[in-house]
Parts: sequence; C-alpha cells; structure tokens
Amino acid sequence: MRKAKYIFLCLLVFYGFVIAGDLNEQVKKDVVKNISELLQQNYVFEDVGIACGDHISSLLNDGKYNSISDYKEFAEKLTTDLQSISKDKHMRVRPVPQRSEILQADDPSINRIQRLLDMRGQNNGFKKVEILDGNIGYVDMRGFVEYEFAHETGAAAMKFLENSDALVFDMRQNGGGDPAMVQFICSYLFDKKTHLNSLYYRPSNTTTEFWTLDNLPGKKMPSIPVFVLTSSYTFSGAEEFCYNLKTRERATLIGETTGGGANPGGMFPVNREIAIFIPTGRAINPVTGTNWEGTGVEPDIKTTSEDAFNIAMEKAQSAAKSYRESKLSNIKDLISHTDDILNEAAELLKNENREKARQLVFEALEGRLDSGMFGEADINLSGYSYLSNKQAGIAVLIFEFNTLKFPQSANVYDSFGDALKQTGRINDAVVSYKKAVELAKQNNDENLEIFKNNLKEAEKLL
Repeated sequence: MRKAKYIFLCLLVFYGFVIAGDLNEQVKKDVVKNISELLQQNYVFEDVGIACGDHISSLLNDGKYNSISDYKEFAEKLTTDLQSISKDKHMRVRPVPQRSEILQADDPSINRIQRLLDMRGQNNGFKKVEILDGNIGYVDMRGFVEYEFAHETGAAAMKFLENSDALVFDMRQNGGGDPAMVQFICSYLFDKKTHLNSLYYRPSNTTTEFWTLDNLPGKKMPSIPVFVLTSSYTFSGAEEFCYNLKTRERATLIGETTGGGANPGGMFPVNREIAIFIPTGRAINPVTGTNWEGTGVEPDIKTTSEDAFNIAMEKAQSAAKSYRESKLSNIKDLISHTDDILNEAAELLKNENREKARQLVFEALEGRLDSGMFGEADINLSGYSYLSNKQAGIAVLIFEFNTLKFPQSANVYDSFGDALKQTGRINDAVVSYKKAVELAKQNNDENLEIFKNNLKEAEKLL
C-alpha cells in the first residue's frame, strides 16, 4: 500500500469513525490470527512482533476477549495488550470507517482530493506564524503534512521569518508526520550539508538517509538562535525535528519530555472492520546511533508545557539581542575588511594593474552582498564616496559591478556614466547614460528627466 494511502487512512481513523458489523467469536479469532501474521511479517523487530502475536493469541484462548461486543472496545483492548509487549506507542489497532475511501473507493483521485482538502483546512500544519516582541519569529506547527502538499506553505512561513533575530518553533501540539517535511524545515537552519536522520525499513531491508537540502526557496538561517517548545503530546516526526536539532546542538528545547515514538510505519487492513498501524521501520540518528523510541526527547530546560512559552520568550529575547550585536560587529568587521581591499585595488590602479584591481573590487563587493546587509543603494553610495575623493578609477569599477548585479536599474547606469565621465571616457559615459534613460522609460522611473539631462550634458562633451 502506498505511503499516501497509509497517511490518509491514519487521518480517517484518527477522527474516530464508528463502524458496524457482527463481532462474534470467529471474527475475533480471525482478527487475532491476521494481526499476528501481519506483525510477524512487517514489524520492524521480528522477534517482538512474534511475541506480540503470541500474547494476544494466549489472551484470546484464555477467554479475555469473550465479553467484548463492539469493535471500538476490541480495538482499544488489542492496542493495550500489544503495547504491553512492544512498548511501541505507534502500534495501534483501530476500527475502520465503514465507507473507507481508502479500501472501497473506485476512483483513487477522490482520495487525493479529499486528502488535499483536509490538509488545506489545517493550513498544511502551520497554525500560526508571526513576529513577536524583540523580533522573535514564532511558528506554531500542528503537524508535518506531506511535503508534496505542504512545502510551499513551509517556504512561505520561513520566508516570513527570515529577518527574525531568534526563532521559536512550537511543537507542543504536533503529533508528527512526513519525514521529508521535517527534513525541509530543518534544512533552513543549517549552512553546511548535514546528515539529520536515517530510517531503516525491515520489509524492504533498506535504509534511507535524510540530509539537509542544498537548494531552498528562500534564505538559510544557519546562525540564528533557535528554541523549540515540547510537551508529552509531541510525537513521532515532531520528535525527530526536536532530536535532529538537539543532537546537532542547533536548538534549545524547552518543556516536557516528548511522547517517545520513533518507529515509522503504516496502516494495514486486518479485515473490513479492523486495521492496525504497524511500525515497519526505525529511526537511526547519525550522532547517537539510536533514537527516542520509548524514552522521548529530553528538553534542555524542563518545565511544564504551559510555562514553556514564557521561558522560551525570555531566553529568545536575550539571545536575539546578542545576535543583533554580533551581526553589527560582523558587519563593521566586513566593512573594514572590504575597505582595505578597495584601497589595495586603488594602489593597483595607480600601477596600471586594472585587471587585478577589478578582481579585488568585485570580490570585496560580492562579500558585502553575500552578508545580506548590503544592496544596490549601499554599493552605489560606496562608489560616490570614492568619486567625491577624486578616486574615479575605483568608482568606475564599483559602479560597473553594480550594473552587472542589478542590470534592470536605471540608477546604476546613470552612476556608472558619472564615473566614466569623470575619468574622461566620454563615449562610454554617453552609452551608459543612454542605457539609464532607456531603462527609466521602461520602468516609469521618476528620475527620467534627470537621466535625460545627464545624457545631454555628456553629449555636449563629444
């Protein structure tokens, strides 16, 4: 059965639909027999699966299920008995809706549409995304919905948060979901390629590794302080998110120890009335070599789930202040460093080594843009600073860089023309001014008349 079908059946079962049918002793025997076989064939730990099957078979033979008369009660009792052996909270028996679209629908496209509508109705797991006092980015995630449906919502959320000075991820009401979506969100928080988690599946005897993604729709935030809120409800994929960040020392976890479910799997129909979620795999963390199954993820700061938010905000605001101060210090260092390079380039120009000077200028300005704190206007101001100090040669290189980086800006071509004119390259200046006028007309630039006048003045010098 396809993974998507497993997930949708999980959703159907989760909402507690009630089924009808005759629960007689023969049906009970068949259910126990089928569950035992499914566990032996598919549970991630074969010996435990066999032990679980033997246990419920023994209870059946001892008459422990004789008084049960409805499927809901039977499913709940089987779940309790199976978990008493496996200690696996993912292993659950549930009644199946009588009109299960998964098991009976003739048109599979209806399943997909219904699943899509269900997920959209929950905003694909993103309950709330906002900027709180102190420039703290906050996201309340209620589930890691399938990547296919949720990655665009996730990208929009992370884009909204990218100028924050600290992040708080609220996982207190998150019951898990798609590991690919966990991978996607985690990828925003790391710079270097990082191995996050692996999942081993017994039926196929294969292991899938999850690494941070290189290409993301938006900006990575590898150094921003991160805080994660947890509760005892936090489970499965939400626990993986917590564990990934904790083992890589990338976040501070605040709240309660999480639920303790690290074995992924899917729903298996036992008969038309009963289905069982069987964990067919297990998580393997590349740092610890193990996972959080049965133990949960321990927070760094233990407190009640109710108090976790206030404590996190206090910590986040302090961390954000330090982060801002660090960014400012780094920017000052970057400016000082690139100024030294530009001055070195100016000396090279005096010695008529223009190509080397151009290389140094471009590398220095590229570094400023890469910091995310400089843009077209900042580069332009730097150029005019050199131009006003009678260093037109460096100004020409700075403005040339800007035309290459922002080729649709009329202003940068006008500035380039100013520097070219001051160095006596009148023909080149006229060409640049004409480009500025052309772009200004296309873009309805309010400075069009200024650019036209600059062009006329340059043409008079020809």
